[in-house]
Amino acid sequence: TERAWRHLRSVGYGEPLRLDPAPERIAALAQPGLVADAAAALVGLWTRQRRIAKPWAAAAIARGRARIALARRDPGLAVAETVIVAAIAPADWSRFAVARTLLVRGEALRHVRARREALESLGRAETMFHDLGAVVWAERAAAEASRLGLGRSTALALTPTEALVARLAGDGLS
Repeated sequence: TERAWRHLRSVGYGEPLRLDPAPERIAALAQPGLVADAAAALVGLWTRQRRIAKPWAAAAIARGRARIALARRDPGLAVAETVIVAAIAPADWSRFAVARTLLVRGEALRHVRARREALESLGRAETMFHDLGAVVWAERAAAEASRLGLGRSTALALTPTEALVARLAGDGLS
């Protein structure tokens, strides 16, 4: 992502309208080992947001802060950073931005073991993604919801992760 970002800056890409890669860059960097780079990218986005406030940037900042908190193993802070979409999301945010923030919120709630709240958040995200035709994003929300283990119909049912391990073990892998 750094190479792409340098190229965009070199061709004068300064204040993009809707194709700003900063939110994706922050999400990609928000992982152990790269979290400082994610935080620096977030500061850059926040600085631009202070100059000219934009709803998409506000949503990206909330998601970015939550992703960084998760990378720093502070899921409680990630939940707090996404509280803005817990009940009624900001009216000026796009439905896609709200759904993406609900997805991050659901992940954070799973990490604090608030499984029912996580399921509600992820369900809202999945529905919104489906309504928007964002099938891959809807599948991502559904996959995250399946990690909660709330959909078991019997005590013998396996979670998706358990089923994968069982299939791999059946194939002779360790």
